[in-house]
Formats: sequence, structure tokens, C-alpha cells
Amino acid sequence: MSALLSALVSDAGGYLLGFGAILIAFLATYLKGRLSGAKLERTKQKAKEADSYEKSLKELADAAIARNSVDGRMPDSDRYQRD
Repeated sequence: MSALLSALVSDAGGYLLGFGAILIAFLATYLKGRLSGAKLERTKQKAKEADSYEKSLKELADAAIARNSVDGRMPDSDRYQRD
């Protein structure tokens, strides 16, 4: 009887070790995928922020150019130049 129990335990131990190894491999793959996805999302967010910053600098430069091109007078809205 004890020989039968020890054979069952040893076989079950092998199955349990195999199941544990598969579980660890699955968890490692899952976590690696999550970390990779998070890194990709951070990279995409940084690119979006850099693009937004570049656009903001361009708008500031355009505003400075527009301000320098105005001489302070009101434009003449009369097409026929009447007094």
C-alpha cells in the first residue's frame, strides 16, 4: 500500500512541477507583454507631447512675426479713400 501511495505522490509531484513550470512561463510572458505595452504607450505619449510642444513654439513664432508686421495704425476700411 505504501509503495502505491509513494508512486502516486511521485507521479503527482512530476505533474505538479510541470504545471508550476507552465504557470510560471505563462505569467512571465504575460508580464513581459504588459511591460512592453506600457513602454510603447509611454513612447507614444512622449512623441505626442513633443509634437504639441513644437506646434506651440511655431504658433508663438508666428504671433511674434505678426506682431512685428503691424505698425500700430488702424487699417483703412474705406475702399474709395473718401474723406
